[in-house]
Amino acid sequence: MWSPAVRLTAAAAVLVVLGAGCATRADDQPLGSVTASSLPVVTASTTAAPTPKSSAPAGPSSASTASTPSSPATRAPSAGSVLVRTGEVAVALADGAIIAVTGDGGRTRTLGRVPIWPNGHVDAVDVAPDGGRVLVSVLDDSDEGGPPDSSGAPTNACRAAVYSVLRGRAVKRLASGADASMAPDGHRVAYLRYALDHGFCVRTHLVVRDLGSGAEKAVLLPGGSVLEGTPPEWPLTWSPDGTRVAFVSERGALMSRVDGREVTQVGGARPSGGERTLAPVFLADGTVAGMTGCCLGGEGRMVAFPATGDPYVLFPLATPVRAIRRDRGGAGLWLTTEETGLWHWDGSHLRAVFAPALITSG
Repeated sequence: MWSPAVRLTAAAAVLVVLGAGCATRADDQPLGSVTASSLPVVTASTTAAPTPKSSAPAGPSSASTASTPSSPATRAPSAGSVLVRTGEVAVALADGAIIAVTGDGGRTRTLGRVPIWPNGHVDAVDVAPDGGRVLVSVLDDSDEGGPPDSSGAPTNACRAAVYSVLRGRAVKRLASGADASMAPDGHRVAYLRYALDHGFCVRTHLVVRDLGSGAEKAVLLPGGSVLEGTPPEWPLTWSPDGTRVAFVSERGALMSRVDGREVTQVGGARPSGGERTLAPVFLADGTVAGMTGCCLGGEGRMVAFPATGDPYVLFPLATPVRAIRRDRGGAGLWLTTEETGLWHWDGSHLRAVFAPALITSG
């Protein structure tokens, strides 16, 4: 159950952007105001976030440059194998429909549909670096399900699945898990495994799956199992070189090697007394950023935590970040907040892209 402040409605949709960097516009605005802080602030403006509108503002041009794969092992696909084209976003709606939408918010075509169980929701969406595959995670994190099935297990309780959407509207169940994300090489998927533990839904394992062989390597979740909702889940995020992942534990954001070793705390932690960092994302240079202090009184902010040197504020937040991901075509970030829709940060400015209530995942 996600929201740290407001439970999201079932009518919310999920977007993931397979995009390039966006040009700054005259109406660029940050997502809220922030009081004076000991951390340096990168953004220049601190006006309040706009009120969501019923129609979407102009987004990135559909003629934006193509995204660049992060790994030389990823080969450019033929034109006929591209599922999500340059300048498009892949959108998972609440009813499980997966559609392609142009960067200005115009609907184009249906890509497929994934099943949504009672009490389930789309938890994460990601697109392969070559645009040939869309990953959709579906999660029902209920502690109690419906009537028992033939094995005696309650139906739908703590149920999670990762689906792969391919060309021709083909939908294949890939794994039992959620929070899935594609590696920069396009050959691996990382996701979290869920299980019922004494009647409660918990996140238990970090799993990396090889898409070619189907082989999986699972390790106990670094930092220990997490009771779902304490804190809520965020999609996994890969480092640009594909050697590390960042995720949320009970202590806050952690990063580790994909084999679960060399675990590092990102920012503050609990229960050690620090302010817990959430919504982690790797920046293009490998630095990890995360959401802190969100969001009572407009005090939230996205903060970068470099390996050496002091943390610094990227931009302020007025509402919680539901999901955030690195811009595949540039050095910026795509993020969706709980109340103000989809935004793009180009390294110095935030720009509203799609105002209706949405959730975005990488």
